[in-house]
Amino acid sequence: MHSSWWDQSWLEVDIVIVGGGIIGASVAIDVLDRRPNARVMVLERDIVPSGASTRNAGFACVGSASEILHDVQLLGTTAAIDIIEQRQRGLALLRQRLGDAAMGLQEHGAHELFTAHHPALDAVDDLNVLLRPLFNTTVFARRDDDIVRFGFGNTHALMYTSVEGTIDSGKMMAALWGMAAAKGAQFRTGCRVEAIEGNRVHVVTPEGGRTVKAEQVVVATNAWPVMVDGVVRDEYLPARGQVVVTSAIEGLALRGSYHMDEGFVYFRALGERVLLGGARNLDITGEQTFVMACSDVIQDCLCELLDTVILPGKAFSIEHRWAGMMGFSSDKRPHVDRYSPHVVRAFGCNGMGVAIGSTIAQQAADLVV
Repeated sequence: MHSSWWDQSWLEVDIVIVGGGIIGASVAIDVLDRRPNARVMVLERDIVPSGASTRNAGFACVGSASEILHDVQLLGTTAAIDIIEQRQRGLALLRQRLGDAAMGLQEHGAHELFTAHHPALDAVDDLNVLLRPLFNTTVFARRDDDIVRFGFGNTHALMYTSVEGTIDSGKMMAALWGMAAAKGAQFRTGCRVEAIEGNRVHVVTPEGGRTVKAEQVVVATNAWPVMVDGVVRDEYLPARGQVVVTSAIEGLALRGSYHMDEGFVYFRALGERVLLGGARNLDITGEQTFVMACSDVIQDCLCELLDTVILPGKAFSIEHRWAGMMGFSSDKRPHVDRYSPHVVRAFGCNGMGVAIGSTIAQQAADLVV
């Protein structure tokens, strides 16, 4: 599509941010805090952030005991603790920026269910020693007596932590967009970025192609690949996360958030309903897809967990299902650096976007301001 003479004032800006999720909106806020007069445009392919930012389970967490133990064994103690510290700082920044009420934060703590013995149960004292300097408290404690209170079935052990909360992801993203817009960011939805060449961003809209010119471009598209100067940048593996929400359940005793299977399975109460997601470890290869749909393999597993572990003997139906898209790096670390003199990448939430998105955005803003 040819632009009019008058279009040019809309299509030439200082900074374009590709992706309107937690990272993208937070980059806009950070940039405008430092350069209040900058012309900042955020391009989002959908009418709402369509990757993980509005499609997650709403956990404000740094990791369950079994997940942290796995990371220590995989990455080493120093690297694992560094990742946890980044998550802690990111959550603190998000809370400071938005306020707890604006994102519906509730601090009821979290529990991890173990259906059989796991090495994390033997390592709880060591994990607490590692984490005490960060949290200044005992992070994990056995709470097996609560298994009956919550009505769980087939549960061998229960681990509690106070350093976790739940949020309303829709409220959080609305607050981030609202704050960025109030500072002057221009949000453009329905804009799929086809390619970036130099400082020109080629966009496909329902009305045809457009080109936006910017001094700097920040790519914050989660795992979605983007072509930059003729090279498809797809360093991150997509990881689809599927979620179900049950019908209302009378007398539901759940509060806070819950984890299973080294963080691969997670659930929480939504009022009188249960939100349950994850289990992609049952089909890692199959869930490395950009198809935003639900699969029978994962959905059947989630329903079985509800029947046998989470809600045994309870009558319920599945009223809502969806899938979100996470992006994973090989080292579980965020990557913020330059593709080119005009283009910065900001990726690598590794399923922890709520916790770490704000600090990734800060690092990206450092590079473009």
